[in-house]
Amino acid sequence: MRKLTLVATLMAVAGVQTGCATIFSGTSTKVRIESDVPEASVVVIGGGAASMILKAQKIAGLADRIIAKLSPHVPKESMDELRKHSLEEMVGIIAVSMTSPMSLMFLSEKTRDAIAKIPAPVRDAVLSMIGIEAVGKTPMSVSLKKQGSYAIVVAPEGKAPKIVGLKSSFDFMVLLNVLNLFIGVPVDILTGAWFDLGPEKVVVRFGR
Repeated sequence: MRKLTLVATLMAVAGVQTGCATIFSGTSTKVRIESDVPEASVVVIGGGAASMILKAQKIAGLADRIIAKLSPHVPKESMDELRKHSLEEMVGIIAVSMTSPMSLMFLSEKTRDAIAKIPAPVRDAVLSMIGIEAVGKTPMSVSLKKQGSYAIVVAPEGKAPKIVGLKSSFDFMVLLNVLNLFIGVPVDILTGAWFDLGPEKVVVRFGR
């Protein structure tokens, strides 16, 4: 009987006091994105694509798949122009060009026109490969799940994009669950609240 009472008590406490990190810091982080050039286009990339962008040794595979998808619909000279950029930049350029085409005035008109004419199903497939999380203009704020990595692509009018990475790290707020007999730990694990995401403010500088 005592065991049943103890179990019931623990369950009641868990119901009232879910994971400490879940309560105090939540499952998402609001990230402020700014640039020294106003109205710069922003694309936040999450999921596997972000991890690949942040790990240069893996980006080639993603870029190759995107090129294979685009090549039948984009002239060779336009693809050659895209290949002049680093692999990371190229993925960022393609992401921005499909969401904010007027931002990439440094590309030739022929290349911008070719990308603009890519059939919608192909464009959707490429954007799905990249894993778009949010699109907007600086300054902007976006809530992102803590459990993951993100690559923020910022591209002002007429300039090549820059990429900034956000990474997850252990949230030491979870250690408060020691006071909670570790009851909240499973909740923090399931919700992703035992991670922290940073930095919480990103300022990208391009120079005037």
